[in-house]
Amino acid sequence: MNQNPYQAPTAALGDPQLPEPPKPAQVQLAVRTMWVVFVVGLISLHPWIRGDWWAIKAPDVPEAGPVFTVIMVAILLFSSVTSAVLIWLVSRRHGWARWGVLVWVLVGCWGLVADLPSVWAETPLALIVDSATVLLDAACCYLLFIGDGAKWFRPTPSA
Repeated sequence: MNQNPYQAPTAALGDPQLPEPPKPAQVQLAVRTMWVVFVVGLISLHPWIRGDWWAIKAPDVPEAGPVFTVIMVAILLFSSVTSAVLIWLVSRRHGWARWGVLVWVLVGCWGLVADLPSVWAETPLALIVDSATVLLDAACCYLLFIGDGAKWFRPTPSA
């Protein structure tokens, strides 16, 4: 032991770390369901289900085809990465991420309603898959914002 009264203590100072509360069952269910919905959404991009979603349908502007394809793939990558990151952050107890998921689901609802007539006419199976996934995502948001799910996202008081 050093007897120098002017030297800073070497022991760690501060409150002891409190253990993280266990993840409630409804949060586990919501996160697992969101991962399943994410994978189903990616599978539903298959042309047999969704058609040629990456191709432009304007024969009067043939040069726009490759540009439109690049834009659609970029949108797909952005939305896939954003969804995956938000789900992961929700599972790591980031309260703001559940708000992000809620906004993401509301945007999905808006997109579903905005394209309803054209999607139903062209690819009804895609509309059925999209409707089911949006409903499941909405149910997951409900689980994250009520009861034990909501309490788990609140910060724990320090000792």
